[in-house]
Amino acid sequence: MEIGCGTGMLLHRLAPHVEAFTGCDISNSVLARLQAAVDRDGLKNVTLRRAEAASCVADNRQAFDTVILNSVIQYFPSVEYLLDVLDAALDAVADGGAIFLGDVRSLPLAQLFRASVECHRANDECSREELIRRVAATAEREEELLIDPAFFNALRSRLPRLGRWTLS
Repeated sequence: MEIGCGTGMLLHRLAPHVEAFTGCDISNSVLARLQAAVDRDGLKNVTLRRAEAASCVADNRQAFDTVILNSVIQYFPSVEYLLDVLDAALDAVADGGAIFLGDVRSLPLAQLFRASVECHRANDECSREELIRRVAATAEREEELLIDPAFFNALRSRLPRLGRWTLS
């Protein structure tokens, strides 16, 4: 199961090699485009569903060997929502299964990333003070969810069913 299947980047790579692939997304237009591609490619093992991330895996107790959240967490409204999604994903994963979280934006690296972007955009006449102002303005406009890696260390206390995990 992939929560937030979006462009289908993982779906198209994984579906031909697995018994069944379920993709879930909140966007009707995304799902319509993906369904057309799935039909065109003859992928009979793919099921697409429209739902919010927190309800994608509802009523699917131990139904999946893997639940994937790739490039989607940053669009969640809060850490609490992420925890709800992870809790539901744990219920949906069979014993010995996996939950894969990919492309998670880093809170500790966000300021450095913003500074890097603004330095790249700046011309030679841009002052240090102006760069600092631009970086601060970018931070104020931030709408995406950023996660501190320490969050993953604390997960086990919140989700005791969580087994071994790897951070890379």
